[in-house]
Amino acid sequence: MDFLEKKENYKKIIRFKKYNKDKFNNNKSNSKILIEFNAFHNFHVLGSFLSNILSKNNNAEIFGFFNYNLVTRPNKFTLFEKLKRIIANSFKLGFFGIYKSFGANKIIYPYFESDIKKKSKYFYSDIIKNINNEEDVQSIFLKNIPVGDLILDSYIKFFKDYNIDFKSEKFKKYLRDFIELFLFWEKYISNNDIKAIIGAHCYYAYGIILRICVYKDIPTYILASSRLVKLNKDALFTNDQYKYTKKIFDTFTADQKNSSYDIARKFLNKKFSGAVGLQINEPTTVQSVFKSFDNKEKVLSQNNKIKILIATHEIYDATHAFGKNFFPSFKTWLNIL
Repeated sequence: MDFLEKKENYKKIIRFKKYNKDKFNNNKSNSKILIEFNAFHNFHVLGSFLSNILSKNNNAEIFGFFNYNLVTRPNKFTLFEKLKRIIANSFKLGFFGIYKSFGANKIIYPYFESDIKKKSKYFYSDIIKNINNEEDVQSIFLKNIPVGDLILDSYIKFFKDYNIDFKSEKFKKYLRDFIELFLFWEKYISNNDIKAIIGAHCYYAYGIILRICVYKDIPTYILASSRLVKLNKDALFTNDQYKYTKKIFDTFTADQKNSSYDIARKFLNKKFSGAVGLQINEPTTVQSVFKSFDNKEKVLSQNNKIKILIATHEIYDATHAFGKNFFPSFKTWLNIL
């Protein structure tokens, strides 16, 4: 990003923060609306409106929550990290300024008191003795809430390692840390009047706090690629909405169906021609995976051999993006294939 582009983006952020301050009023209340603290600009735009609508409807105060533990960073914060965030928060630097502009004046960070550490040892000792393979991890529950998919996917993501030794200290420590993080959020949610929560991801350890809220019947929303999705016990994943596409589509009139086909055809043609971003209604897509092929170009040799295409997935990505799959990890799937 060159200097001029950075300068223009900075101007946009200033205008966005000013708009928020003029548009929204800060509620002071014992009730809370939680919104994930992150660096996604499209999330900030939608999140500023949604959090304030929920705040107004529930007479609740907006709080941000830090949700990167055990996905991109360890549980424990260094002294330097703590000092840096205190300074940034005090002077409204970076994303702290954006969140404060729409009413999220405080960011909740996980911390682990002695009672949480003590409880985590109890849960850990009960769980670890039954862990021998991926399927065992996938079946883990904490306080009657399914979290095995989150543990398995986030471990692979965190370490970029799909060769898991379930008897290793590396896995055992991660499991202990995961349980501590779960117990922190479970305690926080139980001890506060949470009216609604807004997150960006329901996968990996990101999904811990959201999964807890779903099982406590707290309205739980995901803002993903400019889409708003509400989770529930029958739809724990962002992509669960597609289970109902046919049922919804069947209620359309013939004209509505034809119109929908035309819209879809338009976006698909643009996408396959290499278009990105708002041109294909995908704001976060900045690079196309499609290119124009010469019809004369041969990808495979012309012979009588059987051709088999294995379209591999990103091996470290969330296996459970659509819930429980045929295989507990992409590595297992690839090996069996």
